[in-house]
Amino acid sequence: LRVLEKSGLLQKIIGLDSFERCWAVTSKARVMHLEGPTKVHFPKTILDHDIKLTSLRMKMEVSKISKSWTPEHVLRSELVIREGLREAKRRVIPDGIMGIEINGVRHSVAIEMELTQKNQRRYEQIFLDYSLKNNLSFVWYVVPTKTLANQILKAKASRGVPQDGPH
Repeated sequence: LRVLEKSGLLQKIIGLDSFERCWAVTSKARVMHLEGPTKVHFPKTILDHDIKLTSLRMKMEVSKISKSWTPEHVLRSELVIREGLREAKRRVIPDGIMGIEINGVRHSVAIEMELTQKNQRRYEQIFLDYSLKNNLSFVWYVVPTKTLANQILKAKASRGVPQDGPH
């Protein structure tokens, strides 16, 4: 990593809340024809979220729970290409979509890594949007506190999300 950093292909990011270090691919490395969309900006305010989400993804893959994973930036990029920027801004886009298998049946799971509290109306709107998605079987929220979990469950209940919609 240090050699790649010295050559200008990686940027070391320090000062995270977790005291971890991470490295990001620089614009110099991006010209090397990386496949698929890549992140360009790495604000420290969202890095903690991304690190925890990546850790969750790795744990799900190692434990064989996840059969596939599509991250938010890929979902957003594909939506912009397909339907335009205005539509991408309007729609709820999860932090990732994970494929799982239950009794031989494949399901799509929206993953939401929620580290900070949103306003109750925002959660209610998110649940309404998810209830309209027929291609999702579940929505999994990963939260750091029971208080935040209770707030999200309250928003789901107050929205009256149908039981045949995402759970």
